[in-house]
Amino acid sequence: MFDLAAFGTYAADAIERNEAAELAAIAEAAERLVDWPSDHVRTAAVYGFLEGLTNHCLGEPERCPFQRLVRYLGPAAIAACRELDDHWGTQTPGV
Repeated sequence: MFDLAAFGTYAADAIERNEAAELAAIAEAAERLVDWPSDHVRTAAVYGFLEGLTNHCLGEPERCPFQRLVRYLGPAAIAACRELDDHWGTQTPGV
């Protein structure tokens, strides 16, 4: 089983390290999960991964600037982040 909350913690650490190849791989995985055929997987990707990660980054913007990952995200993941921002009234940098 893939723990999306743990994946979010890993992604936050990767954002801090700012390694391009690692961020690109994370973004590719996020895009695939957000586009997954199963509603359960898509919901988990958006709320178990992207929402937790964006909240973490909003809470520690100097250490974990979400913009480092955004440049690699695909259209489905960016759209999901925008929907989260619309829902919560937030503005995730770079989205």
